[in-house]
This record gives sequence, structure tokens and C-alpha cells, in this order.
Amino acid sequence: MQQIEILKSFVEEYKNNAVDIVKRRLDRMLPEHLIKLEEEIRTNGFTVVEDFMTVSECEEIKTWIDYTLSTNGKIWKDAVESDHRIFFANTAFEKINDFYTDEMIINVLSSYEKTPAYSGFTLANKVIYKKDNAGSGGGWHRDFVKRKQTKAILYLNDVNDRSGPFQFIMKTHLFSNIVKFQREFGFKYNQFRFTSDDIAKIVNRYPSLLVDVTGRAGTLLLVDTRGIHRGKPIEEGVRYALTNYFWFGGAVPAHIRKHNPF
Repeated sequence: MQQIEILKSFVEEYKNNAVDIVKRRLDRMLPEHLIKLEEEIRTNGFTVVEDFMTVSECEEIKTWIDYTLSTNGKIWKDAVESDHRIFFANTAFEKINDFYTDEMIINVLSSYEKTPAYSGFTLANKVIYKKDNAGSGGGWHRDFVKRKQTKAILYLNDVNDRSGPFQFIMKTHLFSNIVKFQREFGFKYNQFRFTSDDIAKIVNRYPSLLVDVTGRAGTLLLVDTRGIHRGKPIEEGVRYALTNYFWFGGAVPAHIRKHNPF
């Protein structure tokens, strides 16, 4: 049974690689300082850019988020009202749209994805401490298993290890490790949700792979969320963030478009 699961993974990977060879071509070269960012994503699954946005700009966006949460009755919230998500915030606030269309972000991620064509949106997110919260994203998961899936995440306030940082299992975006973990831990083909026990198995054997990405307000993360990740359950305070969701070479799925509150 396990060999069948692994065979399915290889078939899907080769099929997607064939499609990429035909449809995904990008000839332009990145500047040297951006090549380093792309290489870090390719190697580890993510990279960090400090001081991407000023504190005053972050404060302006936080003010808009709070106003929108208090005046718009269509905002998505999780079951315990910890995670508040304003989908398509880029369509409603110019400062957020500037982040969504930022040239540096698009250049790095389109180079990594090997195509300039993309669709997407910005999610404005406020996470508040509530008992039994699952963290932003609802636990450990991959966004997509079959191919790359890139995001840009911007912290709008200082984020420490107790205020819900982004957590990532490094190198789990690599196909070689997807198959390796199928063999070692019995994970299924196309498995995108993982239990705490699943993660414990990985971390106990490979403790250096687990990263808590903390940072000051204005810190930017560029990440391939094919890798296993979550927003760590918040233990105190509040966390504000923006997340650019991108579909390079594809469209925003219908089940996400329905959450547009504007």
C-alpha cells in the first residue's frame, strides 16, 4: 500500500513537471540581491526580509483593519473568534494594494514559479488570544501538495514566540522530502493536513527543521506553502498581518472568491 502511495506521488510530480516545461517560461534575470532571496526559498522553503515596511505604514494599515472589522458584518471569523480574516483587502484599501502589487515581491516569486502570469488577493488578518484557539490557518497543513504555492506575509506588529508567529518545517516543500516522509512516517499521497503527532514524529527525528519565524513590525516572509506550516496558536496579545495569496498560472479558486466581503 505504501509503495502505491509513493508511486502516485512520482506520477503526479512528473506530470506537473511536464506541464511546467511547456507552459512556464521566464527568461528575465533577477538582480543579484534578489537571486539570494529566490535561492533561499528554493533551498529552505522561505526567506525573510526585515524592515520591508515602516512602522508608521504598518500602523496605518492596522487602523484600517480595526475599522473594517468594526463596520463590515461580512468578515470571516473562526469558531472561537480568534482569527479574523478580511479577504480581498487589496481591493478596498490602496496602501494594501501597494503591497499586493509590489514589484520586488512579484519579481522574486514569479522567478521562483517560472511564470509572470498570476492572480490572487491580499488577506488582512487579525489574530486575538482566545482559549483553545487553533492558530491562524487552523493547524499544520500544506496549501497545495502537487506543486509550488507561494505567499508573501507581512507582520504589521512585533511578533514573538507567544504572539502567533508563522511556523514552518523547512525543506518540506521539496518533492524529495515529500516522498522521504511518506516512506519514514507513512504519510499519504496528497496529504495536506497533519496532526500534532505527525509533526512530533518529524521534529523528533529532524529537530532543526522546525522554525518559528518571529520579527518586528514590517518584517516580510516569502514562502512556498507547499511546505508544512501553520500560524502558531497565539498565547497572548494580538497579531496583525497581511498575506498575499498568489496563483501563478492559475485563477483564484471559487471557494475562496465567495469570502469577498466588499
